[in-house]
Amino acid sequence: MVFEKLEVENQTGLLTWLYAKTTEKSHIAELAPLLLTAIEKGDKIAKSIAQKAAKDLVALVTSEFKKVNLSQGEVAQVGSIFTHFDIIKTQFEELLKAELPNVKIVEPRHTPSYGAAILAKEI
Repeated sequence: MVFEKLEVENQTGLLTWLYAKTTEKSHIAELAPLLLTAIEKGDKIAKSIAQKAAKDLVALVTSEFKKVNLSQGEVAQVGSIFTHFDIIKTQFEELLKAELPNVKIVEPRHTPSYGAAILAKEI
C-alpha cells in the first residue's frame, strides 16, 4: 500500500523518498490513513505498528510522571492519533492503567495551543 501511494518499487525507494530534502513531516503524516486501512483489513504488521505506537506513548507519559515523581494525576488524549485510531487509543488506555493505575484519563479542557502558551509563559 505504501509503495503504491509513493510510487516506489522497494524499501530502497521508500528510504530514498523518506530522506529526500523535499519530504516534509506533513508528507509522512499523509501515510497514516494507510495504517488504518491495513488494520481494518486485518494486517498483522499494521496492528503491531499500532500497538508499538501505543506502547511508545505510554512510555513517554510514564517517564514524565516518574521524572516529576508523580504516581497520580490526569492525562488528556489529544491529537489525531487518538481521534482516528481507536486501536491505539484503547491500547494506550489499557497500558497506561497497568503502568500508572492512579492516573485518570480525562477529556482535554483546552486546546493544544492553549497548553503550549501556558508552557511558554512558564519558561
